[in-house]
Amino acid sequence: MDDIQRIYQPILKEKEKVELILQEQLKDVPPELSAPASSILFSNGKRLRPVLLLNVAKMLGKVKKQACYLAAALELIHTASLIHDDIIDEADLRRGVPSINSKWGNKIAVLVGDLLVAKAARLALKWGDKNILALVAGVIEKMSRGEALELALRGRDNIGEKDYLKIIDLKTASLFAAAARIGAILGGANQEQEKNLYRFGRYLGLAFQITDDILNIISDEQVMGKPTKTDFKKGNLTLPYILSSREGKSQGIMPSYPSMEITDETVYQTIGVDKARQKAEKYIANAKKCLENFPPSPAKEAVLLMSDFILIRRK
Repeated sequence: MDDIQRIYQPILKEKEKVELILQEQLKDVPPELSAPASSILFSNGKRLRPVLLLNVAKMLGKVKKQACYLAAALELIHTASLIHDDIIDEADLRRGVPSINSKWGNKIAVLVGDLLVAKAARLALKWGDKNILALVAGVIEKMSRGEALELALRGRDNIGEKDYLKIIDLKTASLFAAAARIGAILGGANQEQEKNLYRFGRYLGLAFQITDDILNIISDEQVMGKPTKTDFKKGNLTLPYILSSREGKSQGIMPSYPSMEITDETVYQTIGVDKARQKAEKYIANAKKCLENFPPSPAKEAVLLMSDFILIRRK
């Protein structure tokens, strides 16, 4: 059994329910939208956010029916964000298949993304209480703000680590944090437990995005299932490039963006990738500390394994 299957193991039945709920969301949708939506929604995504929600809930006790519906809502929000990212980045590939914008065009892609957000909102309205609704609405807003901030800073030569971390906190970590917090609420966590699980999800999300940005540099497109080595070309200075540039300038061997000609080898030579990986490892270590006071259980082990998986994943 590989790591991802071990992460799923404690909540296999619940995860199957989430898949059925996701399929149900497209039953009343015309084929003009359901076909492109299915192409990404059921294209072998790892479901890390819903799986995190479900495992956290199980770690605290029994997984309620509503947890599956809210887990599905978060996956719909995540998928919509991928669609919108692909439109903005003009990406041709996602999870090894043509992106919706490249196959069906931007107009259909926008409509599909909006549809999935609307479906998520309806699930949250039906199955969530006031606190959960506020969380879901808040995370949608944060992800939009993060995308807007990234666009505003694209191509600028004064982007620093603080700017980068703010972007990924909004765009990526906010959804992981919401997944963990909703799982905590549904599992009956007390205030301190809920706070720790929210922090756990946030650290996990920060590490996930840093790792993703490292993979954009060092991985192969066929492995990743999406275009790689694109961030720098599009003017997005991710953490490996920021740290690489800072190290290079301190040694007097690299000019500032956008004048510099940067290669994968340059990034390695100035240890930007290694330094970025160390940052991700620090976030994972902080995440694990948030779980220290929770009793042992298969679900807790799965959540801890997810932390390790994020650091070693190859796609």
